[in-house]
Amino acid sequence: MELYVHPLTPNSARVLALAHDLHLELDIIPVDITKGETRTPEFLGINPLGTVPVLVDDDLVLWESRPIMGYLAAMRPELVLYPVSPDHRANVDQWLFWEAQTLGPAMFALGDERVVKPRMGQPADMDREADAEARVLQHLPHLNAALKGKDGVIGTVTIADYALAMWFALREGMGLDLDRFPEITRWIEAMETRPGLANAAKRARGAFLA
Repeated sequence: MELYVHPLTPNSARVLALAHDLHLELDIIPVDITKGETRTPEFLGINPLGTVPVLVDDDLVLWESRPIMGYLAAMRPELVLYPVSPDHRANVDQWLFWEAQTLGPAMFALGDERVVKPRMGQPADMDREADAEARVLQHLPHLNAALKGKDGVIGTVTIADYALAMWFALREGMGLDLDRFPEITRWIEAMETRPGLANAAKRARGAFLA
């Protein structure tokens, strides 16, 4: 299997973290989005959308991080990171959609304004930053409540937790005060003891906060 990634994007990072913790052997192919490598004819022949990550397994091509995570987790069913029972899988999918549609965009915008733009010497959009912070603070209580007394959002750790956890790698630089959210704090600290997530978080902090 070939996995095309830019390791510093949250979508690529979560897939790399999961693959590491699943002990899967993948051919990791770095793609530098800052140099336009996702827009070359060769890459567009693999993924016409020009995005990463992309997983190629024989004739199968997946170009969304969450389905890639589900596919990889299914190769290690004994770890139950993507449960097969309909009710548990639906619950995992529900959190994946919530991450993709609700929390993720707000966290992306906040990180972009407070971490990425300053690193690149670009001025922040204060209105966008304020809106993103307000949305993040609106959504975090829901996550905090869901994690109360649990190892993961559905009870046990699943791919949904990997998808969610990557957004918190740069929490210090984003100015997120998680003291108000003790369940999130406990959960993210536990998640970052997993080698794949620990490596991904360290890589992100080294690139953007060092």
